[in-house]
Amino acid sequence: MLFLYLFLGHLIADYLLQPHALVAWKNRSLVGVAVHASVHVLVETLLLYLYTGSAEVFYLALLIGVMHFIIDSLKASHDRNSKHSQFTYWIDQCLHYLSLMITLIVASHFPEYFHSRAFIQGPILEQLYVLFFNPLLVSYLCLVIFSTLTIEYSFYKDRQKTKGKVPPLNYKHMIERLLLTTIIFLGLILSFVPSVGLYFGG
Repeated sequence: MLFLYLFLGHLIADYLLQPHALVAWKNRSLVGVAVHASVHVLVETLLLYLYTGSAEVFYLALLIGVMHFIIDSLKASHDRNSKHSQFTYWIDQCLHYLSLMITLIVASHFPEYFHSRAFIQGPILEQLYVLFFNPLLVSYLCLVIFSTLTIEYSFYKDRQKTKGKVPPLNYKHMIERLLLTTIIFLGLILSFVPSVGLYFGG
Protein backbone atom coordinates (compact mmCIF):
# COMPACT_ATOMS: atom_id res chain seq x y z
CA MET A 1 0.00 0.00 0.00
CA LEU A 2 2.82 2.42 0.78
CA PHE A 3 3.99 2.30 -2.83
CA LEU A 4 0.46 3.11 -4.04
CA TYR A 5 0.49 6.34 -2.03
CA LEU A 6 3.99 7.19 -3.26
CA PHE A 7 2.81 6.57 -6.83
CA LEU A 8 -0.42 8.53 -6.36
CA GLY A 9 1.50 11.45 -4.84
CA HIS A 10 3.86 11.49 -7.81
CA LEU A 11 0.98 11.55 -10.30
CA ILE A 12 -0.86 14.32 -8.45
CA ALA A 13 2.22 16.55 -8.12
CA ASP A 14 3.59 15.83 -11.60
CA TYR A 15 0.31 16.34 -13.50
CA LEU A 16 -2.61 17.76 -11.54
CA LEU A 17 -0.43 20.33 -9.74
CA GLN A 18 1.96 21.24 -12.56
CA PRO A 19 0.42 23.96 -14.77
CA HIS A 20 2.01 25.14 -18.03
CA ALA A 21 3.50 28.17 -16.29
CA LEU A 22 5.43 25.93 -13.89
CA VAL A 23 6.63 23.72 -16.77
CA ALA A 24 7.96 26.82 -18.57
CA TRP A 25 9.58 28.06 -15.34
CA LYS A 26 11.32 24.68 -14.89
CA ASN A 27 12.76 24.91 -18.39
CA ARG A 28 14.15 28.39 -17.71
CA SER A 29 15.45 28.14 -14.19
CA LEU A 30 16.50 25.74 -11.45
CA VAL A 31 14.29 27.76 -9.12
CA GLY A 32 11.28 26.49 -11.06
CA VAL A 33 12.57 22.92 -10.69
CA ALA A 34 13.00 23.50 -6.95
CA VAL A 35 9.42 24.79 -6.63
CA HIS A 36 8.11 21.76 -8.52
CA ALA A 37 10.15 19.39 -6.32
CA SER A 38 8.77 21.18 -3.24
CA VAL A 39 5.23 20.47 -4.45
CA HIS A 40 6.16 16.77 -4.54
CA VAL A 41 7.47 16.98 -0.98
CA LEU A 42 4.25 18.60 0.25
CA VAL A 43 1.91 16.19 -1.53
CA GLU A 44 3.85 13.10 -0.48
CA THR A 45 4.09 14.33 3.10
CA LEU A 46 0.32 14.83 3.27
CA LEU A 47 -0.59 11.45 1.77
CA LEU A 48 1.98 9.50 3.78
CA TYR A 49 1.09 11.28 7.01
CA LEU A 50 -2.60 10.43 6.55
CA TYR A 51 -1.55 6.83 5.93
CA THR A 52 0.87 6.42 8.84
CA GLY A 53 0.26 9.27 11.28
CA SER A 54 4.05 9.49 11.61
CA ALA A 55 5.94 12.77 11.31
CA GLU A 56 8.94 10.80 10.00
CA VAL A 57 7.22 10.58 6.61
CA PHE A 58 8.62 14.04 5.92
CA TYR A 59 12.08 12.49 5.51
CA LEU A 60 10.74 10.08 2.89
CA ALA A 61 9.03 12.95 1.10
CA LEU A 62 12.23 15.01 1.27
CA LEU A 63 14.19 12.12 -0.25
CA ILE A 64 11.68 12.00 -3.12
CA GLY A 65 11.95 15.77 -3.55
CA VAL A 66 15.75 15.70 -3.77
CA MET A 67 15.75 12.87 -6.33
CA HIS A 68 12.98 14.59 -8.31
CA PHE A 69 14.99 17.81 -8.39
CA ILE A 70 18.06 16.02 -9.74
CA ILE A 71 16.10 14.10 -12.41
CA ASP A 72 14.10 17.13 -13.59
CA SER A 73 17.21 19.33 -13.67
CA LEU A 74 18.92 16.85 -15.99
CA LYS A 75 15.79 16.53 -18.13
CA ALA A 76 15.36 20.30 -18.48
CA SER A 77 18.97 20.63 -19.59
CA HIS A 78 18.58 17.80 -22.10
CA ASP A 79 15.26 19.06 -23.51
CA ARG A 80 16.77 22.36 -24.57
CA ASN A 81 18.96 20.55 -27.09
CA SER A 82 16.95 17.44 -27.99
CA LYS A 83 14.16 16.74 -30.47
CA HIS A 84 13.36 13.29 -29.06
CA SER A 85 10.91 14.66 -26.54
CA GLN A 86 8.66 11.62 -26.10
CA PHE A 87 11.60 9.24 -25.56
CA THR A 88 13.12 11.63 -23.01
CA TYR A 89 9.74 11.99 -21.33
CA TRP A 90 9.39 8.24 -20.70
CA ILE A 91 13.00 7.92 -19.53
CA ASP A 92 12.27 10.75 -17.09
CA GLN A 93 9.15 9.00 -15.80
CA CYS A 94 10.94 5.67 -15.43
CA LEU A 95 13.64 7.36 -13.35
CA HIS A 96 10.96 8.91 -11.15
CA TYR A 97 9.32 5.51 -10.62
CA LEU A 98 12.75 4.09 -9.80
CA SER A 99 13.17 6.84 -7.20
CA LEU A 100 9.85 5.77 -5.65
CA MET A 101 11.14 2.21 -5.41
CA ILE A 102 14.32 3.46 -3.72
CA THR A 103 12.16 5.38 -1.25
CA LEU A 104 10.11 2.24 -0.58
CA ILE A 105 13.31 0.27 0.13
CA VAL A 106 14.44 2.97 2.57
CA ALA A 107 11.03 2.89 4.30
CA SER A 108 11.20 -0.91 4.62
CA HIS A 109 14.18 -0.51 6.96
CA PHE A 110 12.02 1.48 9.41
CA PRO A 111 8.73 -0.49 9.65
CA GLU A 112 7.88 1.04 13.00
CA TYR A 113 7.29 4.43 11.35
CA PHE A 114 5.72 3.60 8.00
CA HIS A 115 2.81 1.21 8.56
CA SER A 116 -0.87 2.08 8.10
CA ARG A 117 -2.61 3.60 11.10
CA ALA A 118 -5.92 5.43 11.42
CA PHE A 119 -4.86 8.01 14.00
CA ILE A 120 -7.84 10.40 13.86
CA GLN A 121 -11.05 9.33 15.56
CA GLY A 122 -14.64 10.26 14.73
CA PRO A 123 -17.57 8.66 12.84
CA ILE A 124 -17.20 10.74 9.67
CA LEU A 125 -13.41 10.54 9.61
CA GLU A 126 -13.53 6.79 10.16
CA GLN A 127 -15.64 6.42 7.01
CA LEU A 128 -13.15 8.56 5.10
CA TYR A 129 -10.35 6.33 6.36
CA VAL A 130 -12.18 3.29 4.97
CA LEU A 131 -11.95 4.92 1.54
CA PHE A 132 -8.40 6.21 2.00
CA PHE A 133 -7.10 2.78 3.09
CA ASN A 134 -8.95 0.98 0.30
CA PRO A 135 -6.32 -0.49 -2.06
CA LEU A 136 -8.79 -0.86 -4.92
CA LEU A 137 -9.83 2.78 -4.79
CA VAL A 138 -6.24 4.06 -4.55
CA SER A 139 -5.21 1.74 -7.40
CA TYR A 140 -8.09 3.03 -9.50
CA LEU A 141 -7.11 6.65 -8.91
CA CYS A 142 -3.52 5.86 -9.91
CA LEU A 143 -4.62 4.09 -13.09
CA VAL A 144 -7.04 6.86 -14.06
CA ILE A 145 -4.46 9.61 -13.72
CA PHE A 146 -1.80 7.51 -15.42
CA SER A 147 -3.96 6.51 -18.38
CA THR A 148 -5.54 9.92 -18.95
CA LEU A 149 -2.68 12.31 -18.23
CA THR A 150 0.63 10.46 -18.37
CA ILE A 151 -0.04 8.93 -21.78
CA GLU A 152 -1.55 12.14 -23.15
CA TYR A 153 1.40 14.22 -21.99
CA SER A 154 3.82 11.92 -23.80
CA PHE A 155 2.05 12.65 -27.09
CA TYR A 156 1.68 16.29 -26.08
CA LYS A 157 5.45 16.61 -25.82
CA ASP A 158 5.87 15.37 -29.37
CA ARG A 159 3.21 17.74 -30.72
CA GLN A 160 4.89 20.60 -28.91
CA LYS A 161 8.17 19.87 -30.71
CA THR A 162 6.65 19.42 -34.18
CA LYS A 163 4.32 22.42 -34.06
CA GLY A 164 6.80 24.74 -32.37
CA LYS A 165 4.18 26.03 -29.94
CA VAL A 166 2.13 24.82 -27.00
CA PRO A 167 -0.69 22.63 -28.42
CA PRO A 168 -3.92 21.85 -26.57
CA LEU A 169 -4.33 18.57 -24.74
CA ASN A 170 -6.57 16.10 -26.56
CA TYR A 171 -9.42 15.91 -24.04
CA LYS A 172 -11.45 13.58 -26.26
CA HIS A 173 -8.73 10.94 -26.14
CA MET A 174 -8.29 11.53 -22.41
CA ILE A 175 -11.99 10.84 -21.77
CA GLU A 176 -11.83 7.74 -23.97
CA ARG A 177 -8.88 6.42 -21.94
CA LEU A 178 -10.70 7.26 -18.70
CA LEU A 179 -13.79 5.28 -19.73
CA LEU A 180 -11.72 2.36 -21.03
CA THR A 181 -9.66 2.26 -17.83
CA THR A 182 -12.83 2.28 -15.72
CA ILE A 183 -14.43 -0.55 -17.71
CA ILE A 184 -11.27 -2.68 -17.53
CA PHE A 185 -10.83 -2.00 -13.82
CA LEU A 186 -14.44 -2.87 -12.99
CA GLY A 187 -14.15 -6.01 -15.12
CA LEU A 188 -11.05 -7.11 -13.20
CA ILE A 189 -12.79 -6.51 -9.87
CA LEU A 190 -15.88 -8.51 -10.87
CA SER A 191 -13.71 -11.30 -12.26
CA PHE A 192 -11.11 -11.75 -9.53
CA VAL A 193 -12.49 -10.30 -6.29
CA PRO A 194 -14.89 -12.75 -4.58
CA SER A 195 -16.55 -10.13 -2.41
CA VAL A 196 -16.36 -6.58 -3.69
CA GLY A 197 -18.26 -5.32 -0.68
CA LEU A 198 -15.43 -6.51 1.61
CA TYR A 199 -13.00 -4.10 -0.11
CA PHE A 200 -15.38 -1.19 -0.02
CA GLY A 201 -16.33 -1.44 3.60
CA GLY A 202 -19.53 -3.42 2.97
